[in-house]
Amino acid sequence: MTDSFDAARHYRLALDARRSGDPAAAAAHLIDAANARHKPAIKLLAAWKIEGYLPFEDDDEAILLLEDAEKHGVDAASFALAERVREGRGVEPDPKRAVALYTAAARNRHVPSMLRLADCYENGEGVKADPRIAQRWREKADGTPPIAEAQASSSTPRRIS
Repeated sequence: MTDSFDAARHYRLALDARRSGDPAAAAAHLIDAANARHKPAIKLLAAWKIEGYLPFEDDDEAILLLEDAEKHGVDAASFALAERVREGRGVEPDPKRAVALYTAAARNRHVPSMLRLADCYENGEGVKADPRIAQRWREKADGTPPIAEAQASSSTPRRIS
């Protein structure tokens, strides 16, 4: 019970330190909370590092943190991890794993993941090249309906009562 309480306290102290403009204190408290497995702290630490508020120490730390945040459903972490996996930064390049990570985030409407997934399908990177699937992901990212649905709805006669 004390660990949970301490983690929550460190999380609040991290937020207070950031608001007061003390990144070193914010980082120290947030890392303490994340190390105690405080889920909001893990998510926030990943976000701060992805956004550049806090630097990654090295590739190993980046991969571990991003994998942890990805498991907690942080779509931006899935995307950042996929980018590293695709490019081989800190890990062996693995285009298929990158596509799986992009897909998980894209299904949650993470637009950068949708666009990168479209590129993967366009170029056959980690998946079989398929321009139609690439176009569907781009349209989802744009918020427009897929071409087939748009054509079907415009050619379907409507009953007027």
